[in-house]
This record gives sequence, structure tokens and C-alpha cells, in this order.
Amino acid sequence: MAAADLMAVFCNVAIFYLYAAIFRHTHTIACTLHYVMAYVSLDCSVWLTVAFTFDRFVAICCQDFKTRYCTVRIARVAIATVYVVSLIRNIPYYFAFYSYEINQPVGCMEKPEYFSHPGWLAFAWIHNVLTPLLPFFVIVSLNIVTIRSIVVASRARRKLRAHVSGEKQEDPELESRRKSIILLFCVSGSFILLWLTDVITFIYTHIANIHYIPNWAHPLTMAAEAGNMLKILSSCTNTIIYVVTQSKGVVPTCLKTTTIVPKQSASGILNDFGPVALAPIMAKCFERLIPDHLKYSLLPTLSPHQFAYRSNREAVEEPQVSHQLANEQLIHNTITRLNSRARI
Repeated sequence: MAAADLMAVFCNVAIFYLYAAIFRHTHTIACTLHYVMAYVSLDCSVWLTVAFTFDRFVAICCQDFKTRYCTVRIARVAIATVYVVSLIRNIPYYFAFYSYEINQPVGCMEKPEYFSHPGWLAFAWIHNVLTPLLPFFVIVSLNIVTIRSIVVASRARRKLRAHVSGEKQEDPELESRRKSIILLFCVSGSFILLWLTDVITFIYTHIANIHYIPNWAHPLTMAAEAGNMLKILSSCTNTIIYVVTQSKGVVPTCLKTTTIVPKQSASGILNDFGPVALAPIMAKCFERLIPDHLKYSLLPTLSPHQFAYRSNREAVEEPQVSHQLANEQLIHNTITRLNSRARI
């Protein structure tokens, strides 16, 4: 589930900026593949959340079925099935876009028949029913049954312990069940709240037959963009909630390990290593993408006389330019004073 959530964030955020920076002026294939990857990653994230919820339900409520279902083999089959089905059912999006041009190719958007052809309309409704309307119903239903089972079992256990011992004592099992209830409530609540805006916007735009609004300040456009942002955020929250509520949750070592490159094969002391570090691949991707995006956003606010941290400029040129500007200002002031004396 963590890998699927990471893939969803990478495909919907990092690849989006990578496409804008590198593949923006390329063939339509790059754009359509980006959209297919984005939809597939979101579907995998959502349906692996459903699979995780069903796994919890079986482990708590179905003790007889638990020994046969909760195995490594079943988990591998379930994960592979989610990935394959998500890929297959999002392939039609590859044919739903075309490239548009403003003097040169700048991107791709949905074809006009995507909003009018009955086949595409049916595909869009089926896609949104499967993600996220059906997961809404499945997750809420399974969590309600699971929480009810936990509450009933905890109540019976509490009465039994009170009857046997005659006093209240701390019970690690009840504490574990309480954490399970909190986890289920948080996963269900965050999933529903973060997807709600996107679902409402989709239903309203398709019922009202509104598919394109050129004004970015329009409330419907802002609602659609907010819904898209929140549903991508939903891909991050489930893994974070699960790690926070588990006492043994740790950050994977592969995401926080850096390798220092030695200068020579036999390295024993600190000076034998060079100032080069091999960071994880995800860290390198964000290192390349985020600074480029920040530089592009901050470019209008930079002073024209700034030389450091700007392309095609060097800091050593600053003294020369400053000296030239000072000379020009001195000449301008001298000419102004001479003109003033000449008028007198």
C-alpha cells in the first residue's frame, strides 16, 4: 500500500512537473501515457486501501477464514490483481486525449467526443463508480462491521476480567483493539472527506453538462482543482495514518540511506572519501524537479542585477556590471549638473 501511494504521488505530482519541464513540446504519446499512469496509480492506491480494510475485517471478524486468507501468497495475489485490473481498465484513457497547439504543441486535453459520445460517458460514470463510489461503500460497510465486532468482544472481555480479578487492570489486548478502532475510523474518514469534493464536482458537472470553464477564477474550476489536489493527498494520508498508529512503524531504510563515494578502492579514513554522495533515487527526482519549479515561479520577483543562482550568469560578473552602472550614473549626474549651469 505504501508503494502504491508513493507511485500515486510520483505520477500525479512529480511526473506532472517533469512533463511540463521536459515533455511539454513532444508527441501526444508522452501526454497520454502520463494521464494513464496517473489514473492507474490512483486506482491502485484506492483499491489497495479497500484490500487492506478487507484484510482487517477477515483478521478480526472471520476467525475460521483467517488462517486460509491471511497468508503471504494471498497477499501477493491480491496486490498483483489490483495492479493488473487497474492497468487494464484505464487503458481507454490513452485514446481519450489529443494534443492542442498554440503556435507549437503545449499539451493534451480530452477529445470533444469524450463529453458527448454515449460510450465515453458510460466509461466516465463506470470509472467514477468503481473509483471512488464503490470503495466508499465497501470501506464504510466493512469498518462498521469490524468496529461492532471489536466493541462487542472488548465489552465481553472487560466483564470477564472484572469478574475473575475483581478489579480493573490494564489490558494490552484492549489497548490494541482501541488502536485498531482509531485506525479504521481515521482511514475511512480521511478517505471519504478527501475524495468528497472531487465526487461532488464530477456529479454536478456531468448532470449540468458543464465540461470546460476557461476562467480559472470560477468557483467550479477552483472546486475541481481543489478536489483533484485533495484526492492526491488521500494517497499519502492512509500510509501515514497506519504508520502513526502502529508502535513498530518505521521509515524504510532505502529512503534515508546515502552512500559516500570513495576516491580509491581501498578506503580506511575520512579523507579517502570524495565529496560525492549517492542519495536515494526518489530524493534525486525531487532534487531535480522542485528547484526547477521554484526557479520558474520566483523568476519574475528576482532583481535584474542578481547574478548568483541564475542561469547564464556568474557571480564574478557582478563587480564589472556594478562598476559599469556606477560609471553610467556618474556620467549622467555630471551631464545633469553641466546642463543646469548652462541654463543659469
